[in-house]
Amino acid sequence: MSDTLSAHQSNADQPNRPVYEFGPFRLDVAKRILLREGQTVALTQRLFETLLALVENSGRVIAKDELMSRLWPDTVVEEANLTVNISALRKILGETAGEHRYIATIPGRGYQFVARVRQADEERPRLILEKLTSAEIIIEEHEDLNAEQTAEIGISPPTISGSIVQPSRRRLKIAAACGVGLLLVCAFLYFRFAGGSRMTGTGAMPRSIAVLPFKMLDGSKSGEYRGVGMADALITKLGGLKQINVRPTSAVLKYAGLDQEPVAAGRELNVEAVLEGSIRESGNTVRITAQLVSVETGLPIWTDKFDESLANVFAIEDRVSAKVADAITINLTGEEKQRLARRYTDNFEAYQEYLKGRFYASRRTPETLKTGIEHFNRAIEIDSNFALAHVAIADSYALLALRAYSVLSPHDAMPRAKSAALKALEIDDALAEAHNSLAQVKMRYEWDWNGAEREFKRAIELNPGYAFAHQIYADLLFITGRSAEALAEVKLAQKIDPSALSFSASHALYLYYLGQSDEALAQCSKALEKDPNLYTTRLVSALAYEQKAMHEEAIAEAQKAASMRSGKSGEAIIGYIYAKQGRRDKALEIVEQFKQAAKQNYVDPIYVAVIYSGLQDAEAALIWLEKAYGERSPALIYLKYDPRYSEIRAHTGFQNLLRRVGFEP
Repeated sequence: MSDTLSAHQSNADQPNRPVYEFGPFRLDVAKRILLREGQTVALTQRLFETLLALVENSGRVIAKDELMSRLWPDTVVEEANLTVNISALRKILGETAGEHRYIATIPGRGYQFVARVRQADEERPRLILEKLTSAEIIIEEHEDLNAEQTAEIGISPPTISGSIVQPSRRRLKIAAACGVGLLLVCAFLYFRFAGGSRMTGTGAMPRSIAVLPFKMLDGSKSGEYRGVGMADALITKLGGLKQINVRPTSAVLKYAGLDQEPVAAGRELNVEAVLEGSIRESGNTVRITAQLVSVETGLPIWTDKFDESLANVFAIEDRVSAKVADAITINLTGEEKQRLARRYTDNFEAYQEYLKGRFYASRRTPETLKTGIEHFNRAIEIDSNFALAHVAIADSYALLALRAYSVLSPHDAMPRAKSAALKALEIDDALAEAHNSLAQVKMRYEWDWNGAEREFKRAIELNPGYAFAHQIYADLLFITGRSAEALAEVKLAQKIDPSALSFSASHALYLYYLGQSDEALAQCSKALEKDPNLYTTRLVSALAYEQKAMHEEAIAEAQKAASMRSGKSGEAIIGYIYAKQGRRDKALEIVEQFKQAAKQNYVDPIYVAVIYSGLQDAEAALIWLEKAYGERSPALIYLKYDPRYSEIRAHTGFQNLLRRVGFEP
């Protein structure tokens, strides 16, 4: 069988076969050749027919079956043949990995030609005027226009049935007005579709975006953090825009190093658009290709390339973020424009250290957090005014003091976190992340509820789409007795970022504190179905099972959590369950393990206190709670509502402790 499609052999002989143009290419159907800037591009007949099928159907998704039937009408072939054809065609058109300037893969459906296509004989859109009556349209604002004036605005006298009709004065005015409108539309379409920044998506503009880690195309050693760093920088910039929700870096980290289809990732992250890109370094120069893809249509909304010196990568970040904002037609306020253009450092070396720090700290293990802090400190040694590096230090120290990590004493970690947050605010008081960092210190360490609320509200005011701030603010609302508001706030965080499954743990924890164990388990179950490795969610699930006296299930959940992280929270829950079961020896065995571990590393005294509470040993529990108070354990903010202290809650010492932490008994 000939490599040329039999279905189109007869069409080739038809007169006036069109010539299609797209980018630097010209596809001559009659001559059956493809030209690039006047030079012939070698194509097999099969590849020519594949390209022709795509170009003729530009803007429409062609199902794989439809394409295969057209290309191999009399032969049964496997889908792999089509995949090979498409891959070869992409290389011929000059697409690199991750680019979709011409051909987009629509997962589960087929392919779509997404570049702007025009026929070579199309000079400009024609204006057709039909059934114009002076009674229907009246334009009185303009003076008479002569032929030269109509030519200036880009219109010709209307043509009807092939003959030129001399326009009346009123009709000429109408034509002029329509011409101006058409000119504006054409200008919009030109800049939207034909410029270097192509915007080809259709439908409503996206209001939720995920920025995937950029792919390194040169295999450089910096690839492990550079791609994540570029995404993180853009997330920070775009996160300050109040009209869109941008998924946080933590939500997209799992895509680092993966050849992930942007549409599939967008569906997993529950966003309307995905920004993806690639980085290629050569000597002292870098080329970054980026595109914003509609999750609904699979089409690029915008795509572009940027070439800069490696040291001026900041300029590319500025341009990409500005282009994205422009592509989704956001009307920015003056303040937002300033924030979008804001650079937190111009020092390339400091920036590299910051990117490395973000890469490690975002993994959120005790070891990677410490490594991240080392890089952040190097960044501020180079540029002491690097506000984002100060915020990153604050957040890392605050995490290391939490009981889920139990690595540093709060007295060691929290003052450092506060100092870093205050320094960041000194540099930039409009940095939402810095206000959120300071709020956490005030709530979890200083027990300053009013001060914490002030900082949380400021963070949310600066960035309403900052889901993490909404989640932590919900903690404050709950511990200060506003449980309904807390549930509403954490639900808002979940709505803003549905991909953040960890928010379900906060929601479930409040339900557990309120005695709604079934509802808490339902929240945990939904999250764990999507990701069974959610540490905090496993812990809350264990607590909810214990509340239902389902001790074996509770221990199983706590053991799964303990296997995920070296923190002691899982073991403490197991010890508490043993205590509730009456297995005193097993419970005290875990207590002894904690005491021995505390001789080598920091162990939050709250772990021992909760086990003694389960054993109904109020005196021993209060001794360890007093130690936790002396170290200002962040876990004490839940003291008033945690059901595990129900057996000792009436004790005078417990009531006095509540007052000192800042609660009314």
